[in-house]
Amino acid sequence: MLLGIPENVPLSPTHAVPMTLETAAGNHVILSLRNGHYAFYAHLQPGSIRIKPGDRVRRGQVLGLLGNSGNSNAPHLHFHISNGDSWFASEGVPFLFDSFEVLGSAGSGIQGWIVPAAVKPDKRLRDMPVENQVVTFD
Repeated sequence: MLLGIPENVPLSPTHAVPMTLETAAGNHVILSLRNGHYAFYAHLQPGSIRIKPGDRVRRGQVLGLLGNSGNSNAPHLHFHISNGDSWFASEGVPFLFDSFEVLGSAGSGIQGWIVPAAVKPDKRLRDMPVENQVVTFD
């Protein structure tokens, strides 16, 4: 868990702090799961993390607030499951969400993601979002 990294200015070419292995994930939480797997939640708002090391968490519990800390150029949540408790010295493993809705896809460059005018959320069950999909959860 890392706390206290300031937010970046959205779409700025510079970061609030120098990027190192320690700061790249920004304010983040790592949860130990079963079978040697770990859940990573990164780029959270400074001061928003609501758990502390050793806490047991439950499904649906708020861990922190979506932010723009670390190696990030716009507010978002970086989430992944891995086979180790190190941000960089582990391998990601596949996982499925029980349900989510696809709202669109993030673009690259300065434009970022804009909600299409006639967006109709596409509900997915037992699936995994693909790279740069913008999703919402129930």
